[in-house]
Amino acid sequence: MELIYTPSTNDVNDYLLVKYKSGKKILHLTPTWILESHRKIFIQQRMNRLKVKGFDVNEYIYEFNRWIKYIVKSKSLTKSEVLILIKRAIQKVYPQSEEWITISANLVNLFMMFRSSNMAIEEINKLSFEESWEIVVEIYQEYLRLAGKRPDLYSRFVDLVQNKDFYEFDELIMDGPFLFFNHLHECLMNRFEQLGKKVTLIVPFERSDQGVNQAYEIIRKVYSTYVPENMWKKIGTIDPGSSYLSNAPKVLFSDGITYRDESISFYQFSSIEQEISHIINLISKSVARQHISLRDVAIISPQSKKLRPMVKEIAEQYGLACITEDNQIKQLTTLDFIKILFGSKIDLRKRNDEDFFDINLFKRILNTDWYIGGKESLSSFEKIETFFEGLDKIDEWIDQFNKLNEVYEQIDFSDYFYHPLKGVNKKELELWQTILTEIKRFQEQLFDLGEKYISEYVNSLNEIISELESRIKTKQNDYFFFREVDKLLKEFIQISSESIQIKVTAEEFADLLIRFVSGEIEIEKKPEEVAGSNKLMVTSLHNIIYKEYKEIYVMQFNQNYYPYYEEYNWPMNTDLEAAILSATTLLKVKNGKEMEKLHADRFRYYFYCLFQSAKKCIRFSFSNDSFGKPTYPSPYFLEIIRSFGVDVNKKTDKLLDELVQEKILYKIMGYEAKDYIEEELKQYPVIKQFPDSLNFADLTTYRLCARRFYYLLKDPDSNVFSNEFQLGFYLARKVYKNAIRSLVNKYKGKEIPCNMLNSIIRLIPRLVKNALEEERKWFPLREDVINQAAYYAKLFAENFIGQIFTCNIKNPKVKFGDFISGEKFVIDLNEGKRVTVNKPSYVITKIYNNNYPFYVDDFDTFLVWSSVMDEKPQFSSWYMEKRKQLGDSKIKSIIDEALQTDLLKQSPSKTCSYCPYVNLCKNLYLNH
Repeated sequence: MELIYTPSTNDVNDYLLVKYKSGKKILHLTPTWILESHRKIFIQQRMNRLKVKGFDVNEYIYEFNRWIKYIVKSKSLTKSEVLILIKRAIQKVYPQSEEWITISANLVNLFMMFRSSNMAIEEINKLSFEESWEIVVEIYQEYLRLAGKRPDLYSRFVDLVQNKDFYEFDELIMDGPFLFFNHLHECLMNRFEQLGKKVTLIVPFERSDQGVNQAYEIIRKVYSTYVPENMWKKIGTIDPGSSYLSNAPKVLFSDGITYRDESISFYQFSSIEQEISHIINLISKSVARQHISLRDVAIISPQSKKLRPMVKEIAEQYGLACITEDNQIKQLTTLDFIKILFGSKIDLRKRNDEDFFDINLFKRILNTDWYIGGKESLSSFEKIETFFEGLDKIDEWIDQFNKLNEVYEQIDFSDYFYHPLKGVNKKELELWQTILTEIKRFQEQLFDLGEKYISEYVNSLNEIISELESRIKTKQNDYFFFREVDKLLKEFIQISSESIQIKVTAEEFADLLIRFVSGEIEIEKKPEEVAGSNKLMVTSLHNIIYKEYKEIYVMQFNQNYYPYYEEYNWPMNTDLEAAILSATTLLKVKNGKEMEKLHADRFRYYFYCLFQSAKKCIRFSFSNDSFGKPTYPSPYFLEIIRSFGVDVNKKTDKLLDELVQEKILYKIMGYEAKDYIEEELKQYPVIKQFPDSLNFADLTTYRLCARRFYYLLKDPDSNVFSNEFQLGFYLARKVYKNAIRSLVNKYKGKEIPCNMLNSIIRLIPRLVKNALEEERKWFPLREDVINQAAYYAKLFAENFIGQIFTCNIKNPKVKFGDFISGEKFVIDLNEGKRVTVNKPSYVITKIYNNNYPFYVDDFDTFLVWSSVMDEKPQFSSWYMEKRKQLGDSKIKSIIDEALQTDLLKQSPSKTCSYCPYVNLCKNLYLNH
């Protein structure tokens, strides 16, 4: 066995090309599909230039796991089938245990590893001393009994390798860092050596005059197990370079220092959305100005899979293509279709939350052409979607729509001006209910089959598909969707019929089908489709090793993700992983603590190799968390800053401030108006766009937020509170208002001395409780939201009473008069237009001999008035002054003033959270 090392992927390319040119037949395996694609493109292009006839690189180069699936062509249990057997084993060993069913997927790889490594039961028993481990071993034994002689994928692979002569290959090359080798890797390497064939390991590594950088310790630890370090061979030469990036490998994780230049930069943002938008904007400019290709750019994130849809959505606005899954918000996938039909019928405890019928799935159904009016109703549904938060069953959704229908029939929208149902119509409610009823019928059709063969379930599915497809009149997206479903079902039957000879339940069929379809849509498993494509890529740190990019953008560069460790799924943990590696491979790990150190060393190595992959620049960025709280940069950030010669032995906040001042860190918080597309906002509303009626508080919003006023006139139907946060506060305002009404009616005409204040305050909880019982029927929300609303209603009511009794008059005697609501006044506009303005409700209160109005609900528009007062005190005083002029002719002047307001000067603030248009306005910021 031979080990070749170099930090340069070009040196490896040249080394490999010599071997391929000589006619060597090489089994060439890589740890990642990106490296597989890179090697394939380079080798094939060079061999084509050399006019080597009949050479096809696809016969030689594979990502290791992909090659396993390629070589195991005969019958074997797939992972999905193994999972079915494990679940049946659990039911046998530990009946009625939903907890064990929930974690059954965690046992698949574990059991396949046990079986393929031929570990004896006695050895497995010794791997862990936890009580639950005994049950794991019992389940494994029952699984073996159920599996019988049918091998799983890994067992079949080991059997094939150990009995194959590999006459078609002269040499095995393991190209790239395999961290860590497992028994499957070792089985293959051992077989080639047994056959007298050469085995070559190639790894990014370097020695210098100063010795070996500590970031390479993980390579020395792992690879010296297979080849003594004194026998490692270096290839190529290192280009000294002159930029920070070329010097970074010499100074990072050492005592070295070098100079900083434009090849490295750091950014801090207020949100992950802004961070992505900034990155895409920079990439777009690089592509336009410097003529680089998207294939020369990589975006690195520890949550790459989660963030790909968001990156793609923003990138598309700049006309940039991405290597990623289809945007799941816009397009219904085959996987979604299967989940809709099966997911919500399966017990919650047996499934992950993401597999259930949820809001996003319903929105994707609406976005198809299956139901007339579905697409057009999508924006209306988004106004009421909060009512369906936490509901994961079709029956629960149907019940909720029944409640909303009752509310719609009975509610008075002139009193519930901002209720989200005001933004929908009766026909839309009926359509949505019809859709759910039909989906439920489809589900019952499938689940009533009982235990059947795979083909019988597929036939039933095809009947449903035919019914839906018959509604499609044009060959648009949905037509091709059904063609995709049909194709995948045929493939599924072909594959499953070879290995599944038993009847399955609807739940087991769903498991098989969902996993099969999931495998079809995961891009990482299909490198041949993206090799050489000029698209933007979002991936993880380890995937880009031995691949070069001109520009690399490292996102989420904070202490939560750098270093980043994959979470273990029980029963796996560091102790168990150490024990398994020691038992099945040549690498010996003493315990969990040493395993943890290996993981830390591995991530440091991946991070170090980042600087060998970037040729032009690296842009690091981090942002506040999802709650808006600041995050601190990664410890690696401090290591890079140290390499500039900066003293990092300071408090983090002070250090960051200094770095901002020195323009090492660019702090971009909030949004800059110059980055927006201003065309839409320059089209100011005209008089005729005013609605027929609106609340006085809405009329004044141009002084609070000109954008909100603009959207109010442009889209009055969306002037409703729709998210959970807003609805909770809106309900609190309505409950508080009714509680005050009850209190006023109880004491109307009675003189209340100041010393009765505490007695009045003690009445409020009961009044709030009674008011909540009346109001909650209009708001079918989750119980925790209801309880939160009750809490705030109590605070609002106490504050209202407190204001009355703590006015500027000493020891006031209060006498409640009428509770006034429903008053209106009319403003005459140009061209015969008129606007009816609803006055806020108020309580006439006599203090001694003077009457004072105390307003109750005019602040419903702002939900939490205290936030407005704190952040916009000038608006608060102006608003209360204008409120005194209600009905006066001077009020008309605020409309003229509103239309002259410069909308472009508006910037986000804390009060945005209380705005009905927050999502629309936020999207405008992000898009432009």
